[in-house]
Amino acid sequence: MVETQPIEIHLVPVVISDATAKMPEPLKKFTEELADYSQKRIPDYFPLAPGGIRVVAHPRVHDARAFVADKWFRETTEWALRARLTDLMRTVAQLSLANRMVAVLYPDDFTNL
Repeated sequence: MVETQPIEIHLVPVVISDATAKMPEPLKKFTEELADYSQKRIPDYFPLAPGGIRVVAHPRVHDARAFVADKWFRETTEWALRARLTDLMRTVAQLSLANRMVAVLYPDDFTNL
């Protein structure tokens, strides 16, 4: 039998607008619930050994509004925000030693991307 290392996925709540930044707690709670649900259900869909996945909700909501307010960003397209979010996720991943990072956004923020 081949022994594998558990996969670690980190869910990171991110706000990108003033409206959603005023209410970080519901996003944080949703992220925690999504992590719990994912931890339980992902093994139902993928052939993982017991304990083969760990899903973690980051404890703090990351405020990415500065990326949106930046003059340079306003003059470019959505790709600028995506690039900056990628940089944020990469930094968080390196600091937390996660295998995978997932940004969790409010639906309105996601729609506005």
